[in-house]
Amino acid sequence: MDKIKSLEIFKKVADYRSFTKAADEMEIPKSAISAHIARLEDEIGVKLFFRTTRMVNLTHHGVEFYERAQNILFDFDEAFTQYKNGHEKISGKLRIDMSISLASKLIIPKLSEFMEKYPNLTLELSCTDREVDVIQEGFDCVLRVGSKQNLGLGQKIIGEKPMVNCASKTYIEKYGAIEKLEDLSKHFLVDYDTKFGPPNAVFEYQIGKETREINMQSKIRVNNSISYSLACRAGFGIIQVPFAGVRDYLLSGELVRILPEYEPSPLIITLITPQRRNVPLRSQVFIDWVESLMPDYCAT
Repeated sequence: MDKIKSLEIFKKVADYRSFTKAADEMEIPKSAISAHIARLEDEIGVKLFFRTTRMVNLTHHGVEFYERAQNILFDFDEAFTQYKNGHEKISGKLRIDMSISLASKLIIPKLSEFMEKYPNLTLELSCTDREVDVIQEGFDCVLRVGSKQNLGLGQKIIGEKPMVNCASKTYIEKYGAIEKLEDLSKHFLVDYDTKFGPPNAVFEYQIGKETREINMQSKIRVNNSISYSLACRAGFGIIQVPFAGVRDYLLSGELVRILPEYEPSPLIITLITPQRRNVPLRSQVFIDWVESLMPDYCAT
């Protein structure tokens, strides 16, 4: 059991890249963390970490050892739970990150049904539109909309969200109708950038398999999906947004769909895990549940 404990400590230090954060998470002294890692390195005969005053990183041997340790810990956990019956065997803490729109429109409204099914699970739910570091921030599962590829992590595309172009009724009344691409030169786009990099107000549209862009003027920049929708409804400009996020506003007439023949390609919804295989059961049941919600959520 002591070796298993050392592997658990090693994995926590690697995930957080910090002895201090690992000690806080596991509620044991930092000195005990250091002692376990030192004994582990002595026993296997290689250094697992590069350590500086600011950062802890895995060595080449540490990276190789991490994957083996992860698989061993998974098998160990499964061996102790496989003979239990029902959902009661699935317990522990599940740390999840997702976009604000997914959390508010889909996950949180339906979460009670998942928690009733798995009463011994506790959740830590992070809601942000920024791209998180899955390993360093210790997430078991991350849901991203339009996510870029993260090599070395487990990834699965679980849905595609159709996109629409829209503006508020009051904006159209003030700036005029938008009936063709040439009209965009007289209009404004709400610029959406989670990191506030260089201004990049671009109208994207799909022709066949080709994505094309038109540079536009912008009066306002925002860094999250809630502000993006609000800015459009307040009359600051055009947005290009998943249909599911503005369905109710389009039905009520508050927002108006424009240029339907020039819409962006669908946004993919990607599910990311720290490991490419041997996903823990508590993560897998959440993944399966989220996948079951996708057909209705992505439907137009």
